[in-house]
Amino acid sequence: MFDRKDIETYRGYLILQYDGEEGYRVDFGTMRSKLVETVEEARHLVDFSLSPEKWDSV
Repeated sequence: MFDRKDIETYRGYLILQYDGEEGYRVDFGTMRSKLVETVEEARHLVDFSLSPEKWDSV
């Protein structure tokens, strides 16, 4: 198991960084997000996941 560093909680979701990775991920509970370069990009992933409009575009 990889060690992780908890960066912050944003809108109820943990943004974290795993050892050996240069970027950040969001813990969505049953899965981790894709790797992004900045905390700001991780926040955008959370915003997108909570957006009701996203379901109309998929």
